[in-house]
Amino acid sequence: MFVDPRDMISKTAAAHHVAGVALWPGARVLGHHGLLISHGCWDRAVKSACARFQAQRHAAWKVHQGVQLGDDEAHHRWLWHWTTSAGCVAHDYSNSLRWANLHEFGSRPTMRCMWIAVESLRNSLVQLVRNIPAWLTASLRFEDYDGAANLLDLWEHMGLTVGWCEEFAALQLRFEGGFVMVPARFRNEAEVLERLANCFMHLFDFRSWSDTRWCAVGRICRRICSGLLVGLDSLARFVLAAPIREQLLSRWL
Repeated sequence: MFVDPRDMISKTAAAHHVAGVALWPGARVLGHHGLLISHGCWDRAVKSACARFQAQRHAAWKVHQGVQLGDDEAHHRWLWHWTTSAGCVAHDYSNSLRWANLHEFGSRPTMRCMWIAVESLRNSLVQLVRNIPAWLTASLRFEDYDGAANLLDLWEHMGLTVGWCEEFAALQLRFEGGFVMVPARFRNEAEVLERLANCFMHLFDFRSWSDTRWCAVGRICRRICSGLLVGLDSLARFVLAAPIREQLLSRWL
């Protein structure tokens, strides 16, 4: 079930539970009388308290039905209704990523350098995009890929969607020896520059760097690594060497 976002009164467990009940009051409330499993998935920070509220509501519903239906029927329905709870798995992923990189993330100089690098890319995106055509014209070479890596698997590991993985693999897009490389069969195809520009535009979706939301950190790091594979550092140097009106990037790098 999906509803529009709602303003929370507070971040307490009680506020979370009230919001959950408002979204889904429960199958018993809606008239279901048979076997029932009620599962709650809660924010990891309030999981224990919300699970307790869920169990208390379950017990209170038994008392309520006892008044309406009699103790025997209420007890029978209570026995047929089990409640379970779990913490949000996204928090587990986030903390796992944080612990796996704790040495790097615990270094303030490293984190500051990453923040500066990401914000530089974000603030200079207009200059990077504006210079892609001239940079590609100067850097593009047509040569078939004969490496050992499976390019489709590579881009999948970089977090791209299936359609974009297929496009990157079909173009055999990579940066080698100071040049952007694509297969020789594209030499006489006029639309190859547009396809390459679209690929770069897709990769240059640099989200804001955050050292508190670790899952977001993984995504932006994969985008930077992807950019380096196709010549992002070369493009940045090309912008820095451009006329002074194009050198806003130098204020950030």
